[in-house]
Amino acid sequence: MAYRQQPAAQDELELETMAEAELSRLKRQYRIMENDRATCAEDARLQLRNQQNMIERLEYEKAELVLAIKTARSKAFTRKDEKMDEKLKCLLAKRAKYIELIETEKQQIDELDEQIGKVVDIANIESRSI
Repeated sequence: MAYRQQPAAQDELELETMAEAELSRLKRQYRIMENDRATCAEDARLQLRNQQNMIERLEYEKAELVLAIKTARSKAFTRKDEKMDEKLKCLLAKRAKYIELIETEKQQIDELDEQIGKVVDIANIESRSI
């Protein structure tokens, strides 16, 4: 019977060694996973902080744009825009009138140049005949 107890003790020792090795491996794996979890959590916190900053910046820009739109739609600006619109229409009409006057003056200059040319030609013919 003594012979049978020795292999059982050896098997038990071997099982205990294997259990310790497995425990060591699991502890190492746990540390690695814990480090990965901590890194992932830190990355998530950083990303969340960046996203929160972006949201705050965009909300500020939105508030500025809403204020600008309200200001632009105000009655004072509407009246100012209407006055500016009338002024622009008036200026465009004057511009068209001046363009027309310039064209008329150019035509008159061309006609006068033509008449001067005829007078010069007549004067040249008369001076040759004398």
